[in-house]
Amino acid sequence: MKKNAITFTLIITVFCVVLMTISGCNKEYTDEENIDYITSNLKSDFKTEFDFIGQEYDTENSRMLYYFSPKDNSNLKVTTYCGVSSDAGMVNTIIPFEIHRWYHNDFSDVLEQSVISELDCEVIDLTKLNRQEANEKIYNLLFKIQEVLKQYNIYYFDGIDLKVYDGSEIKEQIFCLNKNYIDDRLDEVWPKE
Repeated sequence: MKKNAITFTLIITVFCVVLMTISGCNKEYTDEENIDYITSNLKSDFKTEFDFIGQEYDTENSRMLYYFSPKDNSNLKVTTYCGVSSDAGMVNTIIPFEIHRWYHNDFSDVLEQSVISELDCEVIDLTKLNRQEANEKIYNLLFKIQEVLKQYNIYYFDGIDLKVYDGSEIKEQIFCLNKNYIDDRLDEVWPKE
């Protein structure tokens, strides 16, 4: 009888812990809490202050979007959203779920696009005669983007998708900050003879 009572108590305890953990997953944060959370994360990640500029509900993805702009460049508009998730816990642990908040921002994309639009070289006319010049232009653009990203503590720059005109149509290619790689991508658009 005593063994059954201990087993029953253990089952009730585990059930209560699981119930409390699951109810913690359903925490609904207010807009003000989300804005504070995102502002704090943006400052921590990019080492600069951000101003909140507005929000709107995204019906397509069923989430609230929050818009921010860095204090040192109010022309840039960063789109963010955040949420709460639970990951499956380790076997034999008391608490089966780890609750954590997360946020997503498109700041690096915004910075990349601002550099591209500032230099106005999204479309490069490629001819047999200007391959080296095109390579230099693309390399300089990628270098400029990388330098702007570094100003905001962003060091993960893989490359960008650019449009190249081959004389008959516009083709898209992903370019990385490496002149040989750039030349190989240009060769895919307009092969050397």
